[in-house]
Parts: sequence; C-alpha cells; structure tokens
Amino acid sequence: MKIRTENKRIRTDPICGMQLRPNRVVLEYSYYGVTYAFCSAACRNHFRDGAELYVAHMTVDPQWALGHPCPHQQISQMLDM
Repeated sequence: MKIRTENKRIRTDPICGMQLRPNRVVLEYSYYGVTYAFCSAACRNHFRDGAELYVAHMTVDPQWALGHPCPHQQISQMLDM
C-alpha cells in the first residue's frame, strides 16, 4: 500500500505568509493549474481578486507575501500582549 505524502507538506499562504500544515489549510484556490492554500476566506479573496499581481510577485521572489493582516495574525498578536 502506497501512502500519499504530497498533502503532508507545509504550504504558505501567498497573501499573509502564514505557514500552513495540512490540517490548517482552510481554503484552496486554483489559478492556471496551480493550487494555492489559504488560512482564511479573507486571504483567499484578496488573492482571487488580484491573482495576476500576486503570481507575478511570487515568480520573482518565491518567498514573497504581501503581508495582508489576516484574522489569524491579528488574534495571535492580541494573545501575545
């Protein structure tokens, strides 16, 4: 029996840069055959509305993320206070 491992890798939300384990991926969005993972609907919607811009930036710098303050980041910052 072959175990699928490709879904066990950590993925990065291209909007906020959050590192997502497979169980933390909330939404996915496919753009020209590439599937991107998102931590929230807000991040997915930002990407969807400007996918061409985001993909262009990621092509130049694969570690690039806009840094949009997603709800998860705001909650984490509040808990750190």
